[in-house]
Amino acid sequence: MLADVSHPALRLTIDVGNIGILFEEPLQALVSLLPHAASIHMKNYRAIWYPDGFRLTCSRPRLGIIDFDALIDVLRQAPAEQEIALLIEAHVEADLDELEICREYLAEVRRSSLSLSMLGC
Repeated sequence: MLADVSHPALRLTIDVGNIGILFEEPLQALVSLLPHAASIHMKNYRAIWYPDGFRLTCSRPRLGIIDFDALIDVLRQAPAEQEIALLIEAHVEADLDELEICREYLAEVRRSSLSLSMLGC
C-alpha cells in the first residue's frame, strides 16, 4: 500500500512491542519500515513459564524479549531530516521504580547521537 500511494504524508506508527508479541522479528520489521516511520512505540514483554504454557507480561526496557538497544541502533540509521517520535511505554500497573527506569533509559537515548522529534515515557 505504501508503494502504491507513494505520498510523503502517508507515514507509519510502528509498535515494536506488538510486532514482538506476535513472535515476528521487530528488528527486521523496523529496518524495512523505517523509511515510512512517523513514530515508534516501544514496549517490552517477558515470558513467565508455567507447566502448561506461558504468559507474557510487560517488562522494563532491557529486561524483556525485545532488544531495545538494537532497535535504537536501527533508529540511528534514519536520515536526519526524517522526524520520528519515540514513545517508550510502561505498563498500566507500573510502580514508581519502573517509571524511573523508563525515564532513565529515555535520558540515555536523549544523550546519544539519535535525533528524534519527541521522546516520551
